[in-house]
Amino acid sequence: MNFLKHSLVFWGLNNGRFWYAITRNPQSFTRNNEFWQKHNLADAVMTRLYTYQGAFIGFHLGYFAAFAIGLLGYYLQIHLTAWFELTVMTIPLVVAYTGARLVPYNLWQAYNH
Repeated sequence: MNFLKHSLVFWGLNNGRFWYAITRNPQSFTRNNEFWQKHNLADAVMTRLYTYQGAFIGFHLGYFAAFAIGLLGYYLQIHLTAWFELTVMTIPLVVAYTGARLVPYNLWQAYNH
């Protein structure tokens, strides 16, 4: 039974990582942005790919931070409250949102496109 529980958690996390960037609709970050419209890149394919890339990068960085906090709490034998765990699990979402907005701009700035 314990194996089944861990398998379902692993399956859920992998599916969540994949579907988050797709369902979050990061295209709206560039489509309605004055900066991207001014440079005629609001609907460019590469801008879309960079936005998805930023969401994936951000989600994985946030997920790793949440995992590190949970692991630290486990080894220090700190029993975290439910509200704190929910707060920690919002880290991947916030960092993914930030990554989806920052990565396209940073790449545009780095390569002068």
